[in-house]
Amino acid sequence: MHAIRRSHSEVFGWEMDYMELLNLFLRQVLYTNNTFEVLLGQP
Repeated sequence: MHAIRRSHSEVFGWEMDYMELLNLFLRQVLYTNNTFEVLLGQP
């Protein structure tokens, strides 16, 4: 049981890190898109 619990905890921790990285990545993409829109919107 201890090994299974530890393994599940590691997997859960990895999933949390993955979601955090994905969230940061998506935020960066949105920021980049907004920057491009501003640049393209300039006359």
